[in-house]
Amino acid sequence: MKEILSLIFLIVFIPPALADYKPPVDRRRQRTQSQIVRGCEGNKAKISIAAPNNGIGSTGSSNPTFIVDFSQLPPTPVIISITQPEAIEPIYYREFVPEKAGMMEITTNANLKAGEYVLKIGYFCQRDPDREAIYVRVNVRKIDLSSEQQLDIKNSDDPQQLLASWGLYFDLAALEYKQSPSNLSKF
Repeated sequence: MKEILSLIFLIVFIPPALADYKPPVDRRRQRTQSQIVRGCEGNKAKISIAAPNNGIGSTGSSNPTFIVDFSQLPPTPVIISITQPEAIEPIYYREFVPEKAGMMEITTNANLKAGEYVLKIGYFCQRDPDREAIYVRVNVRKIDLSSEQQLDIKNSDDPQQLLASWGLYFDLAALEYKQSPSNLSKF
């Protein structure tokens, strides 16, 4: 079985608030998203996750929402898991069948604490013992927001600007998608 590792992140249209997103400057630069293909000859269902292309994306939510795009319906149920780096057992795991291809939001009930995590979303290409798979891996940082920051977001006329200035990429992408899904037509 061959492994092909490729970075997937294409932004055709960037909503204004996402264009203002500033990743934290004191963070190490690293690849933020990778797609792994093991086997799956002829399978064309690709997965992309809205994630920053520099640095690790952050969230202030204990139960973050991620924006995911499926180029086609996968042939088997989709698996989403969140683990701590170097951990084997996920702290969050769910299987689901998307109703249609395209962009969607996936909200977790992971109850994350402050720290770094790894989000994986993928599927097995067939229901056979070889377990050939396609999945996307994204690094996520959960930060704690003060009660003042939470109140600022709730009362703001422009919460996107606050989220962008605080580097909360995943929260910003989820809010942008919720308010205008067409603005995130392809990432």
